[in-house]
Amino acid sequence: MRTLHPRGNRAFTLIELLVVIAIIAILIGLLLPAVQKVREASARTKCQNNMKQLMIGMHAFHDAFAKLPPSVARATTADTGPPYAAAYWSYFLLPYIEQGPLFNTIPQAFPPTWSGATLAALQANVPAYRCASTTDLETYDVTEDGTAITGRRAVSYGVVVSGAVGNPTTPTGAYNGATENHNHMDDGSSGGTGMFGTKLVHGRFESTFNQGSETRLTDITDGTSNTVGIGERYRRFATTFNPGYGGGGYWAIGGPSARNAHSQVSGSLGIPINGGSGDSVLFTGFSSRHTGGANFAMMDGGVRFFRDSLPDLNRRALATRAGGEVVANE
Repeated sequence: MRTLHPRGNRAFTLIELLVVIAIIAILIGLLLPAVQKVREASARTKCQNNMKQLMIGMHAFHDAFAKLPPSVARATTADTGPPYAAAYWSYFLLPYIEQGPLFNTIPQAFPPTWSGATLAALQANVPAYRCASTTDLETYDVTEDGTAITGRRAVSYGVVVSGAVGNPTTPTGAYNGATENHNHMDDGSSGGTGMFGTKLVHGRFESTFNQGSETRLTDITDGTSNTVGIGERYRRFATTFNPGYGGGGYWAIGGPSARNAHSQVSGSLGIPINGGSGDSVLFTGFSSRHTGGANFAMMDGGVRFFRDSLPDLNRRALATRAGGEVVANE
């Protein structure tokens, strides 16, 4: 009688194993772009939510003081004063985005000191000021004032100060050899056509709430839904100033150029979105890590994504508050 023996399991051959590996690699290659798109869509949505929160804070500030906060408040009109002797719009907005305790820990007198509670406050992470797509600009380590300031938190956004007239032949407040208009305004001067301007304060920040930007929501005759207030600012300097210094600057007190130019916390729509090159353009324009454009918060609180290809006339018109331009839907 013949005995039947069960057949053993046959192992994969080398060719079969390679085929399986190749199939897995192809599947991963197909899925990875989809995963990246989902991740970027999530980051873009978070960024838009941040900007909505900031614009709600702007309106709350306006409700409290009947005017918008300044782009930057400087301690002196002198362009040779101490660096960092200024406060940014993002500092004044803290109490209105649920960051009152952080606001209260920062001394409000000049010159600022970079130690103890002040340094800890400057190193604090304010999620509303950071776009999830710009993690490579999380912190700065700087020594422009002669004191090491480590881990100062960056801001991914800037307020709009100009853009309707493009780039003047003789720019005002050109910084570091720049050729763009940085909208430098001394106390009492006329200046930017955008929503936010600068205002001199005399020694202490608190007066800025009453003496800051003179712009009121009723000044927006173009309509709040047609006027940009806040935009994304990501791009770094090229080489001539500080390659690690991002477009948005620090969120809190001052910066190396706050005494004589404030585009590190504000920007001009006279420059194409994500356009151009060189320190001058990188320092002044709006930009983002999102593909094809950047997020902008309108003064009515809505957030829109404007593409790099936005026509010049439309882009500049969106920067004015009372220009009377007709802006086509984009």
